Amino acid sequence: MDSTPDFLDLFVDSTGELLYFLAVLAISQAALLMALGQRLRGRSETAAGRFVVLLAGVVLAWIALMGGALYALATDSGPDAILPPLERAVNALVIVFTASALLAADNPRPQPGAWRVTGLLAAAIVAGYVYTAITWSPLADTEEFNAHALGLVWTAIPIVLLAGAIGLLLTRYNETADIPLKLVYFLVLLAAYAYTAAAIGADVLEGDVSGALRLGFLVAIPMIVAIIYRFVVDRLDTAIDEVSAYAEAVSRPQPAVVAPPATARAARTAALGYTSASESVTLLRALGMMLDRETPEDIPRQIVEAVATVLKADVAVLLAHDDGAWADVIAAYNHIQARTISGLALNLEEQPTLVSAVENKSQRPLYPDRNLDELADLYTRLDINQVGPAYIQPLTRSGEVVGILIAALPYTSRELTDVELNLLEGLGPIAARLLTMSRVAVRARFEAADQAIQELIASGGTEGVDAESVASARHTMQTSLEAAQAQIADLNRMVRDLQVELDYERSRLGELLDSGDE
Repeated sequence: MDSTPDFLDLFVDSTGELLYFLAVLAISQAALLMALGQRLRGRSETAAGRFVVLLAGVVLAWIALMGGALYALATDSGPDAILPPLERAVNALVIVFTASALLAADNPRPQPGAWRVTGLLAAAIVAGYVYTAITWSPLADTEEFNAHALGLVWTAIPIVLLAGAIGLLLTRYNETADIPLKLVYFLVLLAAYAYTAAAIGADVLEGDVSGALRLGFLVAIPMIVAIIYRFVVDRLDTAIDEVSAYAEAVSRPQPAVVAPPATARAARTAALGYTSASESVTLLRALGMMLDRETPEDIPRQIVEAVATVLKADVAVLLAHDDGAWADVIAAYNHIQARTISGLALNLEEQPTLVSAVENKSQRPLYPDRNLDELADLYTRLDINQVGPAYIQPLTRSGEVVGILIAALPYTSRELTDVELNLLEGLGPIAARLLTMSRVAVRARFEAADQAIQELIASGGTEGVDAESVASARHTMQTSLEAAQAQIADLNRMVRDLQVELDYERSRLGELLDSGDE
């Protein structure tokens, strides 16, 4: 029997135990379902997806505890041999999963380190439980879990985890929302564990369970629901603000003046609404810059200039991925210094994120705090001495990667907004098509010239060759050159057609804005 105060004894008897387990399981499921509902609203709800995964781990942990109780009944083995270590291990798993959710799930940046640590801690807890269960099973009939050293260890480990979580919460306050609620959650559990540890140390806590721990979880778990609820409401408010800003922007012929930001979220919402409304015009403007000159050799340089100008990026780089181990720099433009860059080829062994982007055909970011080595290698090959974020956009055409576009910001060190990232992704198909056309035309010209030279060499030059052979060689050369010129002419016609379509779209958008109709 637990010797804690009478109030805590309510959570130790059989009726209190059942109500406690049902309550924490139901509350955890409520938080999971709210996060799942938000995740199903769209593919961009990555933060809600992280909450879903971690809260699913919490629910499964509580279900595992209920499963242990059912196993004890089904096998007619004593519950004291199974449930005490299982409950402490489940409590530790819940702390790990909820701490990861509260500290990293709603962070806009990727958090691979946090997920690795979470997985390692969860695996360590499971391994520790297996060892504890094997050790405790033959002792359950003669000893009490709270009086054994294992009980003290399973009380001390969560204290360390909670203290570490509080430390991370206070040091990451700039990247964490709802700090007061999250802090109270950790402090309630820390107080419950500290009380239990003190009672065990004073040898006044009898039995195998702790009513203080159960009370602590029963008080703390509802705060998870409150935090998820506030997260969902904030996301819905942001979506409503975006729609309102978009509707206002498209209903007015000129862009609305953005008011001074009262809050960071209001400023982000205003910027997002304006960019979303003008995204089509921005893409058309970028296409016009890419087609400024019709010669195939100029198109790669015009692509990087257009990307750097439209995204306000410091540097834009266009890579070719023809070699499995290297990525050649086709064109690079320094927007800050307004000059082209002659970069060196990238060794893909030093660029795992770039390789991942090509393999998955999806956009990937590089941040100085997580990808410093890759960024240093990239900027060194571009002869840039500063380091800042960079964004990799594979260029796909007919399901194949035809090039790689990189928007880098080593000088300003700012990060692209979600709207700018979507714009970079939208520029990908346009740049891929133009790059393919340019490379095909240039390759055809070189192949024609090379073929003509090879045929001339094969004929042994002009000495000792009769007039008929010379005329035949010249005819072959002329035919090859005419074929290359025809391909280039086709490219030029396609470019002119795109320019006509661009002018038409501009005039159509102008008429729509002038009409003022919804």
